Amino acid sequence: MKPTELLALARRAPPNSLDRILLAAAAFAAVVRAPLVLVGGAAQMIHTGLERSTDIDMVGPVDSRDRTALAREGFVRDGRHWVWGSGAHEIAIEVPGSTLLGEDPPELVSVEGRVVRIIAVNDLMLDRLIQATDGSTVTWDEALALAIAARDRIDWTLIETRCRAAQTDDAFSQNLPAVLDRLTHRLS
Repeated sequence: MKPTELLALARRAPPNSLDRILLAAAAFAAVVRAPLVLVGGAAQMIHTGLERSTDIDMVGPVDSRDRTALAREGFVRDGRHWVWGSGAHEIAIEVPGSTLLGEDPPELVSVEGRVVRIIAVNDLMLDRLIQATDGSTVTWDEALALAIAARDRIDWTLIETRCRAAQTDDAFSQNLPAVLDRLTHRLS
């Protein structure tokens, strides 16, 4: 299916729904030449099945040729987002980085004949734990929600090993084992 067709389907899908996110991500990824990976809150929705309001974050390189192609498809750059549509039908996609900081291969989901790559659940859990080192309630709640919803699919031994290894990287990472301990205690 062409990106414009995927976007038309996304426009008709309920706001903040998994269908809308996957269709929009598939359309965006179809325009950009390098493989992109869906991350952040949208990936968390897919891994947990819990719908919530979120923008769509994708990681991967987007160069000048991609920017031209995105503009041809109707995406407009607005600050840090690529926006398609307006009002209630607006779809906002952010590309916060060109490299995925993960060790596991992305999970693949087929969407109308297109493939959407989604950050692996272990890498997303580690990302959520890193974000929770800031001590805010929002990031802690995100980490806890993912841990509860995906607890049986997360390799907790691997997560602990990665947390301990990352502990020496920077000040935030030094807190990773404590955040993980707090989280696993809540799961008990």
